[in-house]
Amino acid sequence: MSKKKKHKINDEVKTKEELKIFCDHAYEKCCDEQGDINFYSAGNNCSNYNIVDKLFKCIPFEHPDGYYFDSKESVLYIFEHFEFDCSPSSNYGSKLRRNESIVLKKENNEIKNKKVTEITSIVEQGYCENNTYKMGANGIEYRNNYIENFTNSFNKHLSQIEKYKDDCMKKLKLLPNKIVISFVCEDKTLGGTYYKENNKMGKCVNPLATKQFINLLKNSSIDYLIFNSQNDPSQLTVLSKNSINDNLLKKSEDLEEKEFYIIPAFPKITFIKYYDKK
Repeated sequence: MSKKKKHKINDEVKTKEELKIFCDHAYEKCCDEQGDINFYSAGNNCSNYNIVDKLFKCIPFEHPDGYYFDSKESVLYIFEHFEFDCSPSSNYGSKLRRNESIVLKKENNEIKNKKVTEITSIVEQGYCENNTYKMGANGIEYRNNYIENFTNSFNKHLSQIEKYKDDCMKKLKLLPNKIVISFVCEDKTLGGTYYKENNKMGKCVNPLATKQFINLLKNSSIDYLIFNSQNDPSQLTVLSKNSINDNLLKKSEDLEEKEFYIIPAFPKITFIKYYDKK
């Protein structure tokens, strides 16, 4: 576990939804009593402190999601956020994202049509058989979905790197001495993603501690991966390409030898508070 010196989140970040969710949740869960941010380093690199600092200070933007320019060193830091999960995907997106949208629409209709104070819904994100969801089943499928969904999002954003650079430089109206690119990836699986151990829920999956995703960064044109989980934002982790070596890969998990465990249908309770209009 590493610590970063205390700082303030740039208020402008809060106007960018993806960065607001990621940074605010991480700050809430990872900030200690002294105001330091605790995070994990997937590899040994002192620059991880710097990249986390720049993430929380970055300015919201359209493409990429955020940037920070260090005028003293003439270094441009680019941050692009993407989400992924373990659910099966199609051309219309992941099952989880589609069903979250359906549930939200139903909730809004209920609120509009009757004055409810509590709504209980079930969000389906996994596989079922005969309308039955089985805990601990389909571990290989969830693992494969996780890898595929992450990799597809990664490659999609990787193809936009030159545009991110150009748009930032047009905004700044200058050519920096150096550009540092980070992808900020967030696991949105409801209830979290876990390894399956002895047919039970094991430890949380951290992609930056696995051979598959370490190699993905190693063979790419970006500099950092920053990971966190919506279910447990205390998992904030940083991996620098410069820290990747044979020893790190040797110690990492091989996902081909693992199965995953998720909650296939997740309960959602929404509370509504009404205010009398005066």
